[in-house]
Amino acid sequence: MLYIMKLYTIAKMAEILKVPESTARYYRDRHSEYLPFIGSGRKRRYKKQALEAYYNKRDSKDQDINNRVKALEEEIRSLKASI
Repeated sequence: MLYIMKLYTIAKMAEILKVPESTARYYRDRHSEYLPFIGSGRKRRYKKQALEAYYNKRDSKDQDINNRVKALEEEIRSLKASI
């Protein structure tokens, strides 16, 4: 049985993730050790696991932002109560 691996360009990954290509490139440069790929230079293609790693990074970033917003809202309520 022939197994065909799905590979993605950085532009295609950005499109799937609905982020600017510059953001996908930033994550690629910052976290390249976690992104499995084949090839080099302009012929570099990323495996499905790289796409999953982007999803995980994006989700953890969203969760972190939500936690910060909740903490700030709580601090504002606390400050208003003390006035």
